[in-house]
Amino acid sequence: MRVLCLESGGTKLVVAEADESGRLLGRTVRFRAEAQRASQTLDELISAGRELLKGRKVDAVGFGFGGTVSRSDQRPLFCYHEDGWGDVDAHQRLTDAFCAPVFIENDCNVAALAEARVGWKFLEGTLFYVTVGTGIGAGIVRDGTPLRLGEVGEGEIGHLIVEPSGPLCGCGHQGCLETLCSGPGLATLSGQYLDEPITGPVLMERYRAGDKMATLIVQRAADYMAQALAPVVNILAPDLIVFGGGVMQDNPQYLDLVRNRTLEQAFPPIVELAPPRFERSRLRTDVVCQGAALLALLGLNALQSTSDDL
Repeated sequence: MRVLCLESGGTKLVVAEADESGRLLGRTVRFRAEAQRASQTLDELISAGRELLKGRKVDAVGFGFGGTVSRSDQRPLFCYHEDGWGDVDAHQRLTDAFCAPVFIENDCNVAALAEARVGWKFLEGTLFYVTVGTGIGAGIVRDGTPLRLGEVGEGEIGHLIVEPSGPLCGCGHQGCLETLCSGPGLATLSGQYLDEPITGPVLMERYRAGDKMATLIVQRAADYMAQALAPVVNILAPDLIVFGGGVMQDNPQYLDLVRNRTLEQAFPPIVELAPPRFERSRLRTDVVCQGAALLALLGLNALQSTSDDL
């Protein structure tokens, strides 16, 4: 059995192949052009998939999509980093291209699934996965199973408003967490303190070196992150919070700062008696494709169970 795994994120497209256990066998990466639209991205994913497979057939396709997915018909709807997804039937195009069942879910949700089942093997309790990269998103897994609460998703922590007079977000609101604490958001935040804004990686490099102004900016970012994460702790009482994306993955000091600021704001009894662990992703850049593989395998099992019941 073979599964094709697809990832479409803020800046990159990833295609991988997995076996019947979900183990990734091969992987290729392409980067989106700045003005690229959904139809072009689909063409690239299909082309990269065919190139990787070299004529081999697959039993299913799993797609971790960096945006909102309509669960009833498995169609990507919105991506605030790329236009046009609501105008194409990605599910049908992928089905036709690879002649196999296609399963599509938000990339953070499949990443959460991967961290729970493969990365941390955390199959009892609640895992909350957060990615901080080009955007900010989250997924929730309970006892090894994705927690699906709505037709178009849940866990949209990146669009919690943390600064009502802040920058305009692609979602139409002002001051969403994503506008101030994602990779590009950190550059925007730096511009509020510096004469010339600097990129997120440069800001973090200066922070690690002990630069006072960079430290002030990063502390402000940590306050915003805590403002969003403390309600997560209060409402979900997660056992484990796992952070993916380059911003957190490459900056353990910043993660410690976010942890401390979050627990300072969270409900004291939870903090005192059952505080969540804060950890970095174990799967790193493979996390979405690994989750897409598991999504496809779970989907195939469900189809087989339905067939057996008929």
